Amino acid sequence: MMTAVAVHVVTSSIILLVAAAASAWIRPLTARTRYAIVVIGMASLLVPPALFTGLVKRQPMQRLAGAMPHLAPVFLPATPAAQTVSPVNKPMILWVSIAIVLFAGRMIVTQRLTAYALRFATPPPRRAVEALDAARRRLALRRSVDLVMSSVSEAPAVARVARPLIILPTHGVDALDDDELQSLLCHECAHVARHDNLLGVFEALLFAAFWFNPVVWLARRQLAITREAACDELVADTASRAETYVGALAKFCDSLVAPRVAAVSCMASAHLKERIQHLMRYDSLKAGALSHRAMAATASIVVALFIVGAGVATATPDAAAPRYLLNYSAAKSDDGTLTVRTKIVDGRSNETMGEPAIVTKDGAPATAEFTRGDLRFHLLLDRDTLSLDIFDRDAVTQHASIRLDSEKIEHASTYTGNKISMNLKDADLKDVLNTFAKLTGLQMSVDPDVHGTITMNFTQTPWDEAFDRIIRENGLAYSLNGNKMHVFVKH
Repeated sequence: MMTAVAVHVVTSSIILLVAAAASAWIRPLTARTRYAIVVIGMASLLVPPALFTGLVKRQPMQRLAGAMPHLAPVFLPATPAAQTVSPVNKPMILWVSIAIVLFAGRMIVTQRLTAYALRFATPPPRRAVEALDAARRRLALRRSVDLVMSSVSEAPAVARVARPLIILPTHGVDALDDDELQSLLCHECAHVARHDNLLGVFEALLFAAFWFNPVVWLARRQLAITREAACDELVADTASRAETYVGALAKFCDSLVAPRVAAVSCMASAHLKERIQHLMRYDSLKAGALSHRAMAATASIVVALFIVGAGVATATPDAAAPRYLLNYSAAKSDDGTLTVRTKIVDGRSNETMGEPAIVTKDGAPATAEFTRGDLRFHLLLDRDTLSLDIFDRDAVTQHASIRLDSEKIEHASTYTGNKISMNLKDADLKDVLNTFAKLTGLQMSVDPDVHGTITMNFTQTPWDEAFDRIIRENGLAYSLNGNKMHVFVKH
């Protein structure tokens, strides 16, 4: 069985790989849609399939041959085990340590770069402030955005999450006319409007947690490219002439290389040539592109179904039912003798562990016990309470106590036949009935529609009681005329 962590890693890797491939190969899609598909794929890293294993409701007792259908099975929960100190999980410690170092390192670099840029910051010129106001109006951006100039910045960038800050380089701004400056600031405002810096923090967190997964590295690179292209599209949607923005990009970003860090969006962090080519053909792409909402909704549904399906497919009986199941039936004779027959089943394999019977009179305590491998099963009947303790090398691993339902205690028949011991496993029903005919000397005839197999265990049980159980628990009936018996299906 794969562990829950392994299932999660494999499932999320498949989803993310398919999302990245779909984003790159499906045509025609806008950059905004391609970005959304990969983000939805990344979201699968947050939802382990193990959350949905409980959707599988396994009821092993319903599949047992020879079960006692008139009484519901009693499920035995495990008792709390003694607290033990587990050995140090070195791979887990290494994994978490590397994740913490990676995430903390990126946050520290982000903070230091922002602080370093602000150390050399100067107030922006009036034309830059006016261009920022115009850019915010173009995007209908209501959030407040701060603006500074810095000599250490090579290209425009957006820093901070709570209070967005646009950092403009001191060089290069004078070379731009008002429309070009406004288009560049509109690109940075697009990052703010799309909450790219907040998404960047979550992206860095997921990357740190799954640093060992090459698919996450691939998806992260694809997100960086499509993020910038999506902001370029937003600028093009609100601009009268895309050539203005293309010219500004060429002036500012040609031959620039800037580091990409979490919570900082910089237009020099993506491929300039590809972005310019994308902008030049954006109008025709937009006209024939597949619906953004439809593609995002489809991707979300597919990812959700895949995760739920993986959880259900990898569900085990451990997650759906307790380990051992108990079923019982009780009968009381005229002289006050109470007989409780039990069946204990392994809920994982449906294997019958044992079928002990307890006999008591006048409410006196009575016990029954048997062993199976390293397990010891101890039953105690005290008045109307039936208890079961399961021992593994003298340590109690499971315990349950139930009260017998007085309304479902049957009237016991008096059995006088010789005692027999018989262990039946998937035995043919007709063959078993013929065996009883030979034991008793009865002339037995069996209807053709009586068929099937049975699994039962009798230890020193009167033969007529054993025969009666086989008849009752397999939905049969019989008629007796002298020495002739006819067995038929009860209707």
